[in-house]
Amino acid sequence: SIDFKVGAECRVQPAETRIVATPFNGIMEEAFAKPGDIIEKGQLLAKLDGREIRWRLAELKTQRDSQRKLAGEAITRDDVLSAQLANLEAEGLEIEIELLEWRTENLEVKSPIDGLVLSGNLENSLGVPVEMGQKLFEIAPIDSLRLELAIADSESARVEEGMPVSIRLEAHNDRLYSSELSEVYPVSEVQEEKNVFVAFAKLNNEEGDLRPGMRGRARVLVGRAPIGWIVFRKPIEFLRMSLWW
Repeated sequence: SIDFKVGAECRVQPAETRIVATPFNGIMEEAFAKPGDIIEKGQLLAKLDGREIRWRLAELKTQRDSQRKLAGEAITRDDVLSAQLANLEAEGLEIEIELLEWRTENLEVKSPIDGLVLSGNLENSLGVPVEMGQKLFEIAPIDSLRLELAIADSESARVEEGMPVSIRLEAHNDRLYSSELSEVYPVSEVQEEKNVFVAFAKLNNEEGDLRPGMRGRARVLVGRAPIGWIVFRKPIEFLRMSLWW
């Protein structure tokens, strides 16, 4: 008997992704990153226009100072009610000022992690209004990726979690990567008009040469079997299904 391996088409995917969204309503001023860029945690990705915020902030500070002055004048007149009303107005304006000051400090949108920009081309969005929570960038760490394998329906019963996997990618066809299956979906799906079962394997990328989207071939070591069975199993299985009708 020899090692029996099940072949599968495969592609590299991010193990996780992070969405970078707009922190508040504003206008996009500049963009410093695009899909495919390798970025570091804290790196500047985009910047919102802060002119209207600063104008409004100056206006509110003037109104707040005016109310504080009115409150002081009312106290000198022993007009307690007017002083209280002016102080309340000043306090409300102070809350608005604190919010706008926070916004001026957060006009720069920065990356929360090291990784690869998967999406977020904002070159055509400069000067365009953006809303709070709007997706700007999708970023994925690339030090650890995962491999998605498309296991043929006919081979799915032989594949289990924990089985060793060898991988050869088109972009690095001179190298052989190894891993093991970490997950096998129990329900099939259609990919490229073929019924397949999706499985996943962790893929170490310490050297940083792998990227999401790379494709290749994988072989799952499912055990040992007689040479004759390996050679003739597919014709036999085909005849079984054909003659059963």
